[in-house]
Amino acid sequence: MTLRVEVRWPNAHHALLAGKAAQIEISTQGQGVVASKQYTGRVEFELPDGTTTFELFARFAPTLRALPAVPSTGQPAVPEITAEVLRIVQPFEVTEGTAIRAVALPQYGGPHPLVDVVAAANVHGVASVRLATEFVNVSSFWMRYTSLYEPYAQRRDAETPGMQLEALGYTSGDPKLWFASFCPAKLEQSANVSCLAFFRPATEGYTRIDQRHYNYRLTRYLLAPIAGATDSTEADVFLHDKRNPKNVQMSLRAGFERALLRSGRPLVMLHPWPNGSDFGHAVGMRLPALATAATRLLWAQGKIAQNLANVRLGRLGISGYSGGGMALWRALRANTNRIDEVYAFDTVNTAANGGEAIQWFRARQAAGTSPRLRMTGGSNLNAIAGLAKALTEKLQVEVADVTAWPMDRSGYDEGSNPLWDHALQVFPSMRENIWLRHQFAVFGGLPAPPGPDAKTFLQAFLESSLF
Repeated sequence: MTLRVEVRWPNAHHALLAGKAAQIEISTQGQGVVASKQYTGRVEFELPDGTTTFELFARFAPTLRALPAVPSTGQPAVPEITAEVLRIVQPFEVTEGTAIRAVALPQYGGPHPLVDVVAAANVHGVASVRLATEFVNVSSFWMRYTSLYEPYAQRRDAETPGMQLEALGYTSGDPKLWFASFCPAKLEQSANVSCLAFFRPATEGYTRIDQRHYNYRLTRYLLAPIAGATDSTEADVFLHDKRNPKNVQMSLRAGFERALLRSGRPLVMLHPWPNGSDFGHAVGMRLPALATAATRLLWAQGKIAQNLANVRLGRLGISGYSGGGMALWRALRANTNRIDEVYAFDTVNTAANGGEAIQWFRARQAAGTSPRLRMTGGSNLNAIAGLAKALTEKLQVEVADVTAWPMDRSGYDEGSNPLWDHALQVFPSMRENIWLRHQFAVFGGLPAPPGPDAKTFLQAFLESSLF
């Protein structure tokens, strides 16, 4: 019986995987095997009689459109771009003439992580290979379509050497873009790769990857402020918005990359990028599977866990800020039995979801996973204090496992937190401004001296985590 091998990949109609973007080849003894059948998302090959080994080569390299220059913002034109988003090379052995076996690759301690094999041929003599194409790496495109990527990369490399950012294209729905921030050197020891997903407030809507994107909406969270900077978008104190001097610039940078690096935790921080406020599948029951798929892509591409075998998702945490709380609490409700840590930075709807949070915490305790709940407040002090007291006083949860800062308004009094006093130094009269306190809840930190060594809330939470 002639052995036929079919190669399938999901979401083949997606622009990142469709048509000429897909290159699927099989070779045996150095000679290519001509495809006998080709369909959207499926290619079939007939192996020559007597074949004992063959190699599968799969490459996806889409071409995305050109964009004109935008003189009003200084953005240059973007040429049409063709870039590789995924490459898979996997050797196989033919056994008993009717089955195939993926050969173990040294760098993975097994077959390629994105190759799934139905080893034995079916009644029609076809053995099936499925490629995992739910996520592909679109960093080459993101660097061109977003604004001010190079300045961001230069600052990241100078201030947090070793940190890396990858843009992932999600081909199964929304959100279409995800970002993964991590330090490869921290992910070399364990096959358990933990993830922390961050749900940000609403951003500009987008419908495709090949359109203009505003990078500050991302780097505002990734980069740290610069002490003494006079540019309001870089400073570590509140300054006038350079675009409107009558307004105070409130969106100080949050320093997530610095927090990740300094915490030393072996962690991938995922940023599902919403279309407006719509996080799509990221807030549903598929979140754990999507975190697994994203980390497997990074592993497969040698970005993390190099030369480790059986890499898998470890602890899973979710975090959110401000309006991102709507997504945070939805994700918690949908994944009560899988979320291990929750970091809520002055999130909306905290009071309405307090009961859900308590049920989640107790369920994870019963499962022996040692949950962590960390909360900061600016506009919702009563909600976070009430939730923390319900857990630690009524349910006798260990105080170290639950954080609510501050527990009351006095946390923002002059002298209570030097970092808050520092942020206000240009506008001390705005100490009672609820929006400034709301911003401090994400870029600030527990009472500590200001400056480049100040420990942010995220860093403190990560250091006390079990990631």
